[in-house]
Parts: sequence; C-alpha cells; structure tokens
Amino acid sequence: MRARTLRHPYRLWLGVSLGLLVAFALGFAGRSPVGASASTPIQGAATISPTRTPTATPTKTPGRFRNYLPLLFKPMPLPSAPVLNAIDNADGDASYIVSWRPAARAQTYELQEDDNASFSSPTVRYAGSETYCSVSGQAPGTWYYRVRGCHSGGCGGWSNVQSVLVTSCPYADDFSNPASGWPVRDVMGEYRTEYLNGEYRILVRRTNWWTGGTPGYRCADCSIEVEGRFASTNYGGYGILFGLTDIGDAYFFQVSGTQYYNLSKLQSNRWQELVPWTRASVIKAGQAVNRLRVVRNGAQIALYANGQLLTTVSDASLRGNLRVGLAASSYEQANVDARFDNFRVCSVTGGASLGSMSPGQAEVWSLEAGPRP
Repeated sequence: MRARTLRHPYRLWLGVSLGLLVAFALGFAGRSPVGASASTPIQGAATISPTRTPTATPTKTPGRFRNYLPLLFKPMPLPSAPVLNAIDNADGDASYIVSWRPAARAQTYELQEDDNASFSSPTVRYAGSETYCSVSGQAPGTWYYRVRGCHSGGCGGWSNVQSVLVTSCPYADDFSNPASGWPVRDVMGEYRTEYLNGEYRILVRRTNWWTGGTPGYRCADCSIEVEGRFASTNYGGYGILFGLTDIGDAYFFQVSGTQYYNLSKLQSNRWQELVPWTRASVIKAGQAVNRLRVVRNGAQIALYANGQLLTTVSDASLRGNLRVGLAASSYEQANVDARFDNFRVCSVTGGASLGSMSPGQAEVWSLEAGPRP
C-alpha cells in the first residue's frame, strides 16, 4: 500500500508554486520605484521540480516592467506691458519715431495707431522684434499709439497711450527755385538778398544794421520754421520775422553765433525787447545749422530751437493775418552772411489750410538793428 503523500504529487507541486508566486509578487510590489518612466528587474517565476520532495530554494529568473505617469507642463507667463516713450515731434513734422522700453518675456511687439484715444478703429502700424517704429508721410491731425509684447504663447497687456500732433504745412520753400517769390535786392553798402546755391541769403553789409525779407505769405495762428546758419565767422543774429504789418511793424526771433537768443518787437521804427538776449545750450554755436521755430497762437508766442522749447511769452499787439519772413542783424561786425533753407508755415491745430499769399507783397525792410547780445 503506497503512502498518502505520494498519491497526488502534481497537486502538491501546483499548490506550492502558486503560493510562492503570490508571495514574490506581493513583496516586489512594495519595493518597486515609481517615476515618470521607470524600469525595474523582477525576480520572479520560481520553479519547483515535480518530485516527491519539493526543493527548498526557488530558482529566480529576471524580468522587466514599466510604469508611466503623465508629464504636466506649466504655461509660460505672458509678456509684461511695455512703457511707451513720449513722442518727440515739436515741429509737427509728418516724420517721427515711436519708441518703447523692452518688456519682460516679449519676443515681438505689436504697435497700434488710431486717430482717437479710445482706439475704436485701430490699425497695426508695426509688428516685429524692434523697440521702435519710424513713421513718415503721416497725415495732419492728432495720432494715438499703444504697444504690447507677444511670444509664442500669446500677447500681454497694452502699454500707456502717447499722442503726437502732425500739422498741416500749406506753405513751404526749400529755395531750390529762384522764382519762388522771395525778394532779390542789392543795395550797395547796406544789404543784399538773393537765392544762392539752394539757400536764401541775407548779407548785412554795414555794422549795427538789420535787414528782413518776406515773400508776402500771411498767416494768423501758425507755426513758422526754418533752418539757418552763418556762412562766415562774422557773427550777428539771424532768424524768423512774423506779425509783419503793411507799415513794417513786426516781431523778430533770432539766435547768435554764441548760443544766445532774443525776441524783439519793432513798432514805429523802434525796437522793444520781449525776451532779452538769453543763453541756451541747445543752440549750436558758430556756423552750425540751427532749426528755429515760432508758434503764434492767439496772444501766445512760443520759441523753439532744434526741437526744444526755449520760452513762451504773451503779446497781443500784432495779431491777425500778417506776413512772415526772414531777417538778419549785424552788430560790431559788418558783412554778416546768413543763409536759410527749408522754410515752412504750418497750422497749429492740424487744419488742412491756413494763410494766403499776397501778390506783389514781397518786400525788404532795412533799418538800424535792435538790442545787441
């Protein structure tokens, strides 16, 4: 009679094998590392020889498994809002530069332009990586700008708003045409006015003398500007004549070769200083070119040199639709040779038209000079 333990050896082997597999699986589950992507060798699949006496030590065979966890991406913050700089266009020119400070995280910028501060009908004036935009050929009026930074994830908030005034300039002369209407005169021992090499020339031949010329163009509230220079080292003064009446009363804004400026009023052949000779570092000395501008708006008179405001005064005595022009003065030195270029008259409100030309009103005025520097 055979022993009971030998009647079903296969069942015994199967039970032991399953028990060991469960034990190993549970033990390995507690030790397995978890990561976004991991692989760990498994010591498993114990085998027992199907004999009467099971082996005490299982044989381990290596294996592998992988656990995958999702990768979470945090979105990149949008660019901060740029700061739009003030737009320098004191002369009301149709060409100017709009610039802004770099914005954090911005890769590109979008600049919008509109004719109203609410940006109800904006257009994109510029899109790119630069921090400025050059505007040219702009129509008269007040224009508003704002800018924002962008990257591949989107665009940030808008900057502050800046505006610029572009004036209408119905009268302009670059003196390239000698028949454009300025007076040509030659008085021996006193003065000479003429077109010369694309400029308008006023030569004051005697000391302590003043000479002014006008093409006859008239305006009321307007901006008058010109580029002026001395053509020799004999320095006196040169500048803009405005408010010129039919009897010769006028205002004269002038600069010297030593960086001084002055505003005087001529009435009944007598000079009155409204702004005494004052030094300003923005005025270029010697024979350098200076861009001069006068803005007459009602009783207010604003004086500019090279885009910078010098001063503002109030005087209401010579107002209305009066003539404008150019003038030069001599003081201790004779033969003061002043040259002018790019003369123009513009509106101070951005209107489409102003002023008028008076036929036959081109004249030269000459008399003793006013207060000296």
